[in-house]
Amino acid sequence: REALFKLKEKGYKILVCTRSNLGLDKKKAFIRQYFPMVDGVIFVSTKEFEDKYLISNNRETILIDDKVECFKNRELGILFGDYEWNKEGRESGNYLIADNWEEVLEVLENIELLEKYNEEYEDEELKLDK
Repeated sequence: REALFKLKEKGYKILVCTRSNLGLDKKKAFIRQYFPMVDGVIFVSTKEFEDKYLISNNRETILIDDKVECFKNRELGILFGDYEWNKEGRESGNYLIADNWEEVLEVLENIELLEKYNEEYEDEELKLDK
């Protein structure tokens, strides 16, 4: 919870995605009560993980999810948690990873630093790959 408040303070918009509309009103009420920093809930209409491609896919949108399938064709995302179902993805070295929300904050700070550095050296050969 604290990490989400910190993200909100830094200006991030926080959206929650759900694959099921069963009990959607209860989910929204729970989120409003316990996670007031959340800006909205997005209902993804089918059970296919790839549906998260409907969520903005640009440098300003960072998807945080525990399923590798959700990162198909995404520019930027953080693979969250150390679970059996994402072990292969975590070990592949192809994803930014975070085991908890404090590590999410660290990863985001590193992304921000890299982007700031690249902006400063935009026309020079010192620019780093993202």
